Amino acid sequence: MTVHAVTEVCARGQEVLKELQPQGVPHAEFFEMDNLWRIEIWGTCQPLIECYQSILLLTDQRFLRPAAALSRSVHEAHIRFEYLADNEHELRSCIEWQMSRAYHRNLDYLRYDAGLHPQSDREARALKRDFEALLGRRPKKPPYPWRGNAMMLENIAGHFPSGFHKMLLRRLIEYPSEYVHIGVSSEPAADSVIGTTELCVLLTIQRAMKLCRDKQLTSSRARETANEIVMLCDEWIESEAKQQ
Repeated sequence: MTVHAVTEVCARGQEVLKELQPQGVPHAEFFEMDNLWRIEIWGTCQPLIECYQSILLLTDQRFLRPAAALSRSVHEAHIRFEYLADNEHELRSCIEWQMSRAYHRNLDYLRYDAGLHPQSDREARALKRDFEALLGRRPKKPPYPWRGNAMMLENIAGHFPSGFHKMLLRRLIEYPSEYVHIGVSSEPAADSVIGTTELCVLLTIQRAMKLCRDKQLTSSRARETANEIVMLCDEWIESEAKQQ
């Protein structure tokens, strides 16, 4: 697999993502499953692509430790997205958890930092009102995290040999976590950082495009693009497997 191949998938994927960017929907329709998928796909894939592009820039300049640190976010997003795609019944729970976390961040801002910037004040108050209206209550501060990475990996890797999810946890979460906090550490291998990141990006976008296509979340033209992306990913993944 080449950087060019993954970059092409990202660029074409963004053509589809444009249609999913949140525009606001009536409160009564917010928690409909199709709308929740639009939120989750856009909210995962757009930052995922931005992180991947940032990792390429960092590795190009040999800033491998910060690249490895950033790769953890990509891996974690991939794990959560795959888990949700396999467990659609938990999607609303995940969205509500994210909303509750954001609600309390805004509450803390308004309580302790209001007045620092008028625009931020207005946005925080508006978000607080919107979330209270959507959730129908003032949400309690939720525990962290929503679901543990080990549990999600065990769920999505259940068809692999016993213990395989533990190997994935080490490679995708534990190893790059060494670079999240600054301290003495060995320099990671560039091909390892790029390789795992590319695979997670490719698999996440492929799964997202399948959802867009199969659930008809976009226009027919965007669904055609999504289907082309799925087939491209299949070809590259199959080609990569043959080279192993």
